[in-house]
Amino acid sequence: MFRSTSSRRTLFALSAVATAVGVCALIGVLVGYRMEWTATGALLGVAVFLFVSQR
Repeated sequence: MFRSTSSRRTLFALSAVATAVGVCALIGVLVGYRMEWTATGALLGVAVFLFVSQR
C-alpha cells in the first residue's frame, strides 16, 4: 500500500504516538490525571518511534 519509506515511517510515527497517547489518556482518566498522562503518552510515542527507527 505504502511504497515509499518516508510514507511508511510517517505512518508508523503517527500510529506509535496515537497508540501511546490513547493508552496513557485512558490510564489518566482512571487515576484522575488525564492531561499529564496524555502528555506522557505523546513523549512515550515519540521515544518509541525514535528507538525503533534507529534499529
